[in-house]
Amino acid sequence: MYELDLAKATAADIILRSAICHPTLFRDQLRAVAAVHRRSANEMRDRQARETATRMAQDCETMAQFAAAGWLHMQRGLDLGEMTFGQRVQAFSVAAKLQLIPPSAATDIIGR
Repeated sequence: MYELDLAKATAADIILRSAICHPTLFRDQLRAVAAVHRRSANEMRDRQARETATRMAQDCETMAQFAAAGWLHMQRGLDLGEMTFGQRVQAFSVAAKLQLIPPSAATDIIGR
């Protein structure tokens, strides 16, 4: 089992844990969230909201590609800063839910 101390964990640690422990589920959930953002963007009338939802969908798709490439590739991307802030937020959100991290702990982790 991949043990992790939530009191010291960073967002990158949570993302990597999902990439290691359940890579296909993580990838599939990122793609599912991307689909929700895409559907929302198609229904929005406000241009700025539509662009934001589209960008969020693209961020999820990019992170799903990183996850599909394997956890070593994802770790390299996190370490080298190849991922944008938005991509990290989307990946963390999905990973935290998959790992059943309580919202209060997730807020503390993302604040680090």
